Amino acid sequence: MSLYIIVLWTCLLFNTVSSKILTQFGCEGSTVSLTCSYGYYISIVRANYGRFSISVCNHLAREWGTDCGSEERSTERLKKMCNHLPTCQVPVNSSLVPT
Repeated sequence: MSLYIIVLWTCLLFNTVSSKILTQFGCEGSTVSLTCSYGYYISIVRANYGRFSISVCNHLAREWGTDCGSEERSTERLKKMCNHLPTCQVPVNSSLVPT
């Protein structure tokens, strides 16, 4: 089964939240790049690693279960990894965020 990550984040400037929440998907084996403009830094809103949609990262249209995810662990791991940085590279694999 091919798993993936979805990351929602915003860019902050001196603790002022941007009204725009950004979303990035990454299939297992890829790297997700989170980037904020100069002077802003990343604030993770939510992240989930697993499989929760049959249509994402499913190039062969297989019938996989969609009830596996790890939102709480994924969110906390990415907050520790990326919060307060201007850019962050997230490798999409189970060693980063175990399901």
